[in-house]
Amino acid sequence: ARGTILHDALFAPFFAGSAGCGQPWHWDHRYIAGNDLWHHFAKFRKAVEGLDPAAEHFRPFHTETPELRLYGLRGEKTTVVWLRDKRATREHDLVQGLPPPVVKGRLPHALQADRYHWYLPWEDRSVDLPTSEMPPFTRSAVVRFATPVRPVAAPAPEARIPRMW
Repeated sequence: ARGTILHDALFAPFFAGSAGCGQPWHWDHRYIAGNDLWHHFAKFRKAVEGLDPAAEHFRPFHTETPELRLYGLRGEKTTVVWLRDKRATREHDLVQGLPPPVVKGRLPHALQADRYHWYLPWEDRSVDLPTSEMPPFTRSAVVRFATPVRPVAAPAPEARIPRMW
């Protein structure tokens, strides 16, 4: 897909707890402009719009499911998570030229809240949902919700996922 590597280079550092990404560049200085990839910067801006990292005192966390890598920031009032499909790889998308798989399902139990605000950067659209059911998306999505006062009680031991905070 056009700009997958740039997209990941913009989103991954922030959601892993960095202040931002490094300076993107390419040997011929034409990667971004030559491929008209400027829209990825606007999509990142939309994904983090309204967040105040200094006031939130974000603490990063990471976990994985069989399909997804989840990089999150748990703040004083807001939790925001970038979900990246493990199957949509450079090999899958660029070398084999396959369409990205559609991700469906529920968020892990530890990410339970009353309402969820989703941003789907590859579709450039937002969705508000009252349940932990994920809207179908490809490659990646960003979800934010109110940080729970205390972590949600874990399900039975056989259904547990790694603790995220």
